[in-house]
Amino acid sequence: MIQPMPIYKRIVAVMQAERGKVEFKKLMKEISTSDSSMCRALRSLMKGGYVIKAEDVRGRYGLTEKGRKTEPLNIICARVLSHRKDARTGGIREMFWRYLRNNKITSADEAMPILVDAGKITAHLYQDINRYCAVLEMAGYIGRQAGQKTKVPRRIRWRLLRDTGQHSPKMSRDRKSLVDRNNGDVWKK
Repeated sequence: MIQPMPIYKRIVAVMQAERGKVEFKKLMKEISTSDSSMCRALRSLMKGGYVIKAEDVRGRYGLTEKGRKTEPLNIICARVLSHRKDARTGGIREMFWRYLRNNKITSADEAMPILVDAGKITAHLYQDINRYCAVLEMAGYIGRQAGQKTKVPRRIRWRLLRDTGQHSPKMSRDRKSLVDRNNGDVWKK
């Protein structure tokens, strides 16, 4: 079965066929997708340096030199996060990851005031952070602080070993895999 071309590759193909600037409405008509998917794909292409917004007319996009020269099938773009609440404000794990990156050594107890102040209170807050830390430890992102005698999970001090970027590694629901959203690395148990 032939896989359909991803939206961002179809956008470049349409723009190359038009040989110039294309309006958003025309792209929507040619590609027939939702507004949010089109906007995400255009942001991804702009971030990759293939497309620019036209300064003269609102809602018009044009190809850069890189976009004109590249064959649509050879374009590789980083995925741009959608406008989900988790992507904008950060969920519990995203906020904990940021706190860990800033402090390098922390425990769930120390990070709790930050999470509570941000309104991230859930019934299983400690449990969620501790499970996340256990998977991060297995994947080699964090390690336990040396010389600890505590067995209480929320008081274990964690040290950041591998800082790959601003986005937190995403843990699967079954806690058997972890995907690094910064560099695309995948860890499986």
